[in-house]
Amino acid sequence: MSIQSIFKAAIVCTGLVLTSCGGSSGSGGATSTTPSTSNPTAVSLTGVVVDGYLEGATAFLDLNGNGSLDAGEPSAITKADGSYNLSITAEQAVSGASVVVDVPATAIDADTGKAIGQRFVMSAPPVAQGTLVVVSPMTTLIKSQMDKDASLTVASAEANVKAKIGLTGSNVDLLSDYVAAKNTGTVNAADYERVHSIARVSAQAVKNNIAAVETAANAAGVNTTVNDIVTLIVDQVLAELNNIALQVDMVPASTFDPTTALANTNANTISTATIATDITAIQDAAKKPVITLNGSNQMTVVQNTSFIDPGAAALSNIDGDISSKIQVSNNVDMKTPGFYTITYDVSDAAGNKASQVLRVVSVVAAPDTTAPIITLNGTAVVSINSGTLYIDAGATLDDPYATLTTTGYVNTAKQG
Repeated sequence: MSIQSIFKAAIVCTGLVLTSCGGSSGSGGATSTTPSTSNPTAVSLTGVVVDGYLEGATAFLDLNGNGSLDAGEPSAITKADGSYNLSITAEQAVSGASVVVDVPATAIDADTGKAIGQRFVMSAPPVAQGTLVVVSPMTTLIKSQMDKDASLTVASAEANVKAKIGLTGSNVDLLSDYVAAKNTGTVNAADYERVHSIARVSAQAVKNNIAAVETAANAAGVNTTVNDIVTLIVDQVLAELNNIALQVDMVPASTFDPTTALANTNANTISTATIATDITAIQDAAKKPVITLNGSNQMTVVQNTSFIDPGAAALSNIDGDISSKIQVSNNVDMKTPGFYTITYDVSDAAGNKASQVLRVVSVVAAPDTTAPIITLNGTAVVSINSGTLYIDAGATLDDPYATLTTTGYVNTAKQG
């Protein structure tokens, strides 16, 4: 399922409180019926664009998910501090669209005070309501993963990035404004300085390759979008992210140059030899429905008891909830201990098939709660003459899971 993030940040009514737009401010409790000249459903979505802070970039709500600014999509130009403010409708605020930033070659990067010289594009994943929407190379790494694999959450996609740059277990927030964070003097300031450098290298990779990949896609006759192209480039950046972090760590921050660091990685120039196949794979992945298991993918149940499969849910980016269409293959035999696999498959109305999901069910034998019963052969008390041979009559055991063991010794030479 294609992830289009929704950013409901700092939502306020334009000039008024959203729930009372058009109301009168007169005394006596009277309500005016004069229509307001402002849009009664207009809300603000605010955020900041960071590479360093970028001035002159276009931030927009990407309503159709293609990564390009189209007619009717709310947009704003970023200020010197990288901030933007989008005026959107309440309906757009819950549309599932993401904020994308198209950075032209003329945009000014606060890191250098100069125009960046090469165009690139960034985006951000879903955020909590009321959160400032930061769009950066780091949020782009997270968002692109989610576009390609809709089973990923923001947390899991962020964890993937943190693992590649050696920040697993750290409380560094890759969705935050790392420029501001590195200047706070907190215990994580050095980590945020490092994240800033890694982000600059990642941005440089998109700058270096976006025009070439677009040209190659057009030459190959591939029907593609800017979002597909950025995802293709970011895939290579993610593959090289460990090496990018290594390059960053090799030089002091004061002499760090993102172009030089990128040149020592395989993300410097993206191969376009298989552009048609690569873009098609990205598009197919975005179309696939996603199946999510209810409960664990491994379950243990006791033999001869009842087992009810918790089932699964399925979502399609086109058809929505298609859980009712899931095909389940369940061969669990509750009478026979062993391992059994339940499979879940689903396709949307267009025939796009989800990756099969499995659940392994282990049927184990019921625990033995009955004590063994031993029955003597013969009487419990036996008398024999001293010096004669004694042969024990033995006993029988009524328990298939127990073993009968005989101990003791009879000395027939001694009375007793």
